[in-house]
Amino acid sequence: MSRWKRPYRDWRAFVLYPMVIVLAALAIHAAVTSGHPWQSRWILSLVAAVFGILLWRSAREGIYVSADGVRVRRLILSTTVRWAEIRRIDAGGNRVGHGPTICLYTVDGRFVRSTVQPMNAVTDGQAPMLPERTYLRLVDRLRELHRLAAADDPAVSI
Repeated sequence: MSRWKRPYRDWRAFVLYPMVIVLAALAIHAAVTSGHPWQSRWILSLVAAVFGILLWRSAREGIYVSADGVRVRRLILSTTVRWAEIRRIDAGGNRVGHGPTICLYTVDGRFVRSTVQPMNAVTDGQAPMLPERTYLRLVDRLRELHRLAAADDPAVSI
C-alpha cells in the first residue's frame, strides 16, 4: 500500500481545515449552552457535522500521486488510475462550463477529468485553482512520473 501525496500546494487546505475545527467547536458550544430541548441540539449537531464533512471533502479535492498511480478526488467520488493504465495526460481538457482542467486518458478509451484548473480560466470557484505556472509544472510532473513508471524505472520518486 503506497502513500498518496498531493504534488502541489492548495490554499484551500490552509483555510478549510481550520474552519472544520472551528465549526465543530462552535456546534459543541451551541449544543451545550443553548436552552433548547434536546431535539434542537441534535439537529444543530447534525447540520454542523454534514457541513463539516463537506468542508473536509472539499479541502481534500484534487490530484494525488503515489508509486501505484494517480488518484483524482472530487467532492463525492474518487477515481484511481494505475500508471500502466494511463495513455496520456492532457492539460486542456474542458469541464463543461468550468474551463480547462487536467485529464487522464486511459489505454481502454476512458478519461478522467480532475477538478484542478488554472486560475486564469473560466473557473469553478469551489475547485482547486493553481497559478498558471504551477498548473503547467504539475502537468509536466505528472507526465514525467508517467514516463518513469512506463519505463519501469526503480528511481520513480513521488
